[in-house]
Amino acid sequence: MGRTIIPFNRLVQRIKEENWGKFRRALRREDQERLDALFEMARHHAGPAAYASRPNPMEPILLGMLIELLRRIEALEEHLPRHEGSNGHAQQAVDL
Repeated sequence: MGRTIIPFNRLVQRIKEENWGKFRRALRREDQERLDALFEMARHHAGPAAYASRPNPMEPILLGMLIELLRRIEALEEHLPRHEGSNGHAQQAVDL
């Protein structure tokens, strides 16, 4: 019989607990919550990640996290006031 493929959401949870559990426990409480939020972001992209079928599951996990972070940055940038730059073009006010 063939091997059963683990659902990607369960794989994300397993990687979080088994590979990153000690790291998580070493973090401050607020950073533990941030790490949990990052892994939750990855779960939102379980379908494409499973479809990609990469040998290293951390690749689609990290890309899912990055996509969600970029989506949030873009949403925040839409609410920032725009100002005119020296070249006369509208620019977004962003302080890093």
